Amino acid sequence: MRNTSDLNRQRKFREVRQKSIPVISLGVTDQCNLSCFMCGIAKKYENTNRKRQADRLPLEYCREFAEHHFAKAQIVNSNCYGELFLYPRLKAYLQLLKQYRPARYTTTTTSGSLRVPEKLWRDVLESHDEILFSIDSIDRTIHRIIRGFDYAIADKNIRTVQRLAATDYPKFKHGCSVVLMKLTIATLFDTLKASHEEYGCRLFHFQHIADTPAQSLATEKQWRVLFNDVLLKCREYMKRHGITSNGDIGLYRDAAGNLES
Repeated sequence: MRNTSDLNRQRKFREVRQKSIPVISLGVTDQCNLSCFMCGIAKKYENTNRKRQADRLPLEYCREFAEHHFAKAQIVNSNCYGELFLYPRLKAYLQLLKQYRPARYTTTTTSGSLRVPEKLWRDVLESHDEILFSIDSIDRTIHRIIRGFDYAIADKNIRTVQRLAATDYPKFKHGCSVVLMKLTIATLFDTLKASHEEYGCRLFHFQHIADTPAQSLATEKQWRVLFNDVLLKCREYMKRHGITSNGDIGLYRDAAGNLES
């Protein structure tokens, strides 16, 4: 919803008939400081000033929406498009999230590319139950090719959250996510292992690539076979260490239903 056209619009929320809403994903902003080649939102803003044109939900709209719907939600994803830390009224929005909690948990995702002070991280941890860092690869060179910034910034942010969770917010969960593609599959297991052993992550999520066919693992058998081998290894490691994920990603199978190998 565009902030430019809806700031002054009277908003009326229809009564939600369900007593429980499984997931609410609220896209408060699609502004981002990165231009990752596989990101559909980044492609939307090609040849434009993304900072100027980005969609942002007005805070009052978010407040009204939260009052009407968050209590019925099991899970709230507080920002599902751009970079949360670029939302103009972030501190007020975090207070809103803290006030209107869903039944189970509030989650969000960040690239970890901005230098976030510890005080602001505390506000995030107090208003959320978990956060995912989109790192894609523990290999610094691969990470820079994909994300375009120094991995050391993400490393510092993750370690700050790790320390705060260990000392002051013991129920808070943090994790990493990886976009599954040709560039990341070879380092996928090492990234998973480092996220757990270096950063203490208890979450690890996988995302299939959608907007960059040249990086798809599905196009050639050699990549599908490699994916199967690596994912099976990751599954075993996650089961052994109690690391949770975002459901069953699935393995590549042939026409007879057998694993491709």
